[in-house]
Amino acid sequence: MTLKDSYESLAEAVSIICFTYALLSLVVIWRGWNKHIMILSQRSFMLGIAITLIVANAGSLAGCDTHIRGLFHAMFFYVGMTTYFAILTAKEFRCYYLWKAITTNGETNYSSKASTYGPWIFVGVSFLIIFLQVLIQEIPSIKYGFKPCGNSATESKRISETYNIPDTGKFYFFIANHIFAFLMAVLARRVPSICGDAKTILVVSFLGVVYVALKMISHRHDLTNDTKTRYRIAYTCIDLAIQVISLTGLIFSRLVHWNMRKEDIVKVFLKTEFRQYEAATGSWCEEVSFVKHADDDSSKFGSSTRKREFAPSTVTCEMSNV
Repeated sequence: MTLKDSYESLAEAVSIICFTYALLSLVVIWRGWNKHIMILSQRSFMLGIAITLIVANAGSLAGCDTHIRGLFHAMFFYVGMTTYFAILTAKEFRCYYLWKAITTNGETNYSSKASTYGPWIFVGVSFLIIFLQVLIQEIPSIKYGFKPCGNSATESKRISETYNIPDTGKFYFFIANHIFAFLMAVLARRVPSICGDAKTILVVSFLGVVYVALKMISHRHDLTNDTKTRYRIAYTCIDLAIQVISLTGLIFSRLVHWNMRKEDIVKVFLKTEFRQYEAATGSWCEEVSFVKHADDDSSKFGSSTRKREFAPSTVTCEMSNV
């Protein structure tokens, strides 16, 4: 078996493993959709993480036997992985502002600060940019008879024949999303783990930067074929680590706290009372006791000795914010 054969077998095995693991995570999310631990963990973002990894691995499994398969491979893989890292950034961004809202002194319109609209707009813009990049770069490849994931030996000819559009454009945006996720994880490193997952995101985003760097190096024309294959083996192993670590740390780790009450989850992980969390997010709207008893004494939270008052007008019930 040649080195290239070993790489192709490894790449296929990694795609199958990660695709299966992502499907299992989707089952976990579906079964626990109304579990309190999933709600506090921002289930909409968790669902997005599972779906994007399924899409990315489906693209990897498509292969490049035909031009259409090659386009499917490039489109699904790059769009899936880039959107995945955009979701990590958006999730941690929202976690950070939620935590900041809960621990900020004074009266604030908490629910507006913890909205998911801004983060999801960021995800949508990232999706659109990478989709258009791949489309613009790869459609001409089919027109001129080059496979989107073809041999890098034909790369210079492919570029010259496709309106001089460099293939590295999507790599730069790809790596930018990894860096955004890394910086957001650093910013949100103090957020409790059940609300934010800064440590997990810090690890996978750092590995993601290494992954893209190795992938870009493997496209250099001055390297021998064996050297390129070794780089591909290296970044394929990193890809496996990224997906296993993220799915385990972000989704499967929730199984440990599967049956905890929402009040206990908030108290244990956010170190505050449930009413403060509800005021900051507007979530769990079926629990209207806080609104009905808004005239109760405001409670202290964190190390602050200043009392907070939450007026009913500042609390909005939006399950989409969960």
